[in-house]
Amino acid sequence: MSGGMLYVVWALLFSALSPLASDLARRLHEREGAARRGGWFVSGLVFSAALLSPLSLYLLWCGQQVFSQEASSAPVLEFAVDRKSNLSIVNSGKVDVEDVVVFVTRYTLAPAEADARGHWGPVGIDDFSTMSRPVTDTKLLKSGRRYDFPLASFSLLVFHKGLPIPIEVMRSVYCLRIVFRSAITKQKQVYYLVTPAARDMPNAWDAYASSGAATGGGYETSLKILEIRKLIRSHQSDLYDDSPTELYRSDGTPRPAGT
Repeated sequence: MSGGMLYVVWALLFSALSPLASDLARRLHEREGAARRGGWFVSGLVFSAALLSPLSLYLLWCGQQVFSQEASSAPVLEFAVDRKSNLSIVNSGKVDVEDVVVFVTRYTLAPAEADARGHWGPVGIDDFSTMSRPVTDTKLLKSGRRYDFPLASFSLLVFHKGLPIPIEVMRSVYCLRIVFRSAITKQKQVYYLVTPAARDMPNAWDAYASSGAATGGGYETSLKILEIRKLIRSHQSDLYDDSPTELYRSDGTPRPAGT
């Protein structure tokens, strides 16, 4: 139960007790001799009845303030796939998220080409294939909680382990389409996370800041990788008809399609 709902529950409870206390005080006072036997008790009931009504209004106001704060707080999630191909979703914000579902699309990249310095990199996308069912899902991810899932445990996902990496593996990447809703606003949001089909290697397709390792290589090659990542995200947006306002950013602002 959210903090705002707790305020509302207590406000409703005090609001219901106020007329009951007032009615009980009136009945006791009307009884013959009640003032002599329980004067302090009756006075206490009258005072409580007078106090409960404004207290319930104050609690309702507090609940409304908390609800407004929670509703205006966008979900703050962190997504990553580590070197062992384990997906992690961390809810580091103040808002719970629900109906978290992860879909996967496999992309085969066009054959690599070398740049002027001999660095090899992808030049485009050859084909794609979607999975018939979600890879994993969870009904609720509470604020401050983390959800982990080993992608390799899903039978249709194959991750190569060890060196050397075959060329067909280097040409394969998976795009995770992670769908979730804010538990407050129920707004659907989508995040695309691209990861290679090889384990124990740095993920050049994810955000470099979250890769957990030093990275380097040809500048032109890195531009090709970033461009293909944009193509994959744009294709996902069009394929699943995800609107730009649904694409997730941690600061709560819409992410333009294909970025």
